[in-house]
Amino acid sequence: MKKLLSAVTSAVMSTSLMTGAFASSVSAAGSYAAAQPNVSMGGVLDVAANKTAGEDVVFDFGKWTANAGETIDVDVFVDTQGKAVSAMDVRFQIDSPLKITAMEKVAPAFNTTAMVNLSNLGLNFKSLSDKGEPLTPINNEPVFMLAVEVPANTPSGDYKIGFGDKCEVHKSNDGSKYSTAAINGVITVKGTNDTPSTTASTSKNTNTSNTTVSSQTPSTPTQTSGTPSAPSKDGEVMFDFQNYTAKAGDEVVVDVLVDTQGKPVSAMDVKFKVDSPLKISEIDKESLAFNTTAMTNMAILGANFKSLDDKGEPLVPKAGAAVFTLYVDVPANTPDLSLIHI
Repeated sequence: MKKLLSAVTSAVMSTSLMTGAFASSVSAAGSYAAAQPNVSMGGVLDVAANKTAGEDVVFDFGKWTANAGETIDVDVFVDTQGKAVSAMDVRFQIDSPLKITAMEKVAPAFNTTAMVNLSNLGLNFKSLSDKGEPLTPINNEPVFMLAVEVPANTPSGDYKIGFGDKCEVHKSNDGSKYSTAAINGVITVKGTNDTPSTTASTSKNTNTSNTTVSSQTPSTPTQTSGTPSAPSKDGEVMFDFQNYTAKAGDEVVVDVLVDTQGKPVSAMDVKFKVDSPLKISEIDKESLAFNTTAMTNMAILGANFKSLDDKGEPLVPKAGAAVFTLYVDVPANTPDLSLIHI
């Protein structure tokens, strides 16, 4: 059933491989700033606050940079100082004209599914074990993952991102809550009045390649910005999107293969991209290479999964089996595909 499509070969995947947990951070892809943001950050938390001894739970929205016209991914981390949490209920807020356009429906720090409401920028989840006990967060995993759009006409400046009028962190089911605070939460935008740089940077560590692999111990997640470049051929883990051809109006099934060179992998978290006007219409929820089920998000073309055996050990992929299967629509009016590039 495999068809071919030369343009799909150049599909770009920003990838993060981590141990024992989904990483939804998706590489930052843009930024913008306003000299005088016109929306002040109200609510229960001050994004510029400093941690004090009396705070039970501290959130870190990080510091980011972006170019006007881009969309970036903001990962929010949490430090409960070893305290267990049963649930969270929050609302986000951001300086105008920046907009939060998507919120991941997973909370990797607690390995749980979240409920989101974009209309009021609200998000909540329960964080309980199989026995109903509150959980402590997984180190170095984000608790929230947000997509922030920076309009093309955004002026240069610093824009705040943080909580709005709600940030509730519950101790248990009895309604008791922890005290909270947030730090950082600043997006520095290089606007249209600045000389654009070829690649936006962040205050966090920046990947120079498209793939980061951690076979056992996860490191602090890194952020990349701008358009991903082609993967290095000397990487530890290689993905092959293969070559395809198709006629206008076809649907193409793209099998993505992976070669870990014998190394075991505990999890994958990726985002896909394809040349316009082609569209990825579906991402299969099965990863045949690891015989596991993936979580997919068509809104951001994201997929992630754990690849662990019954004892919790990382797995080596099956040779020749697809790690991801994508369905790509080729519109009937698609021009000569040889003209399409990423």
